Amino acid sequence: MNRRQRKKQYVKAFSKLYDKSLKHGSFERNISISTFKDRRGTSRMFLTLNKSMNYRFGYGELPEIWFDGFCIGQKTLRG
Repeated sequence: MNRRQRKKQYVKAFSKLYDKSLKHGSFERNISISTFKDRRGTSRMFLTLNKSMNYRFGYGELPEIWFDGFCIGQKTLRG
């Protein structure tokens, strides 16, 4: 899959999960959309209803963010 096809796939999956999030009361209920790669290298996109969120900033490091919640939707992306 070339770069343009992967981009279209991500945008399409994101828009579907975003539409699904609007059915759950938009972002007023702490809903997040996250993309992860598993150990096999498969990309997965999750729609999560968050119970809590923690973050930590270190000097010269990327911020660490933890979400605790329930998975409302999931989409596996090829690539």
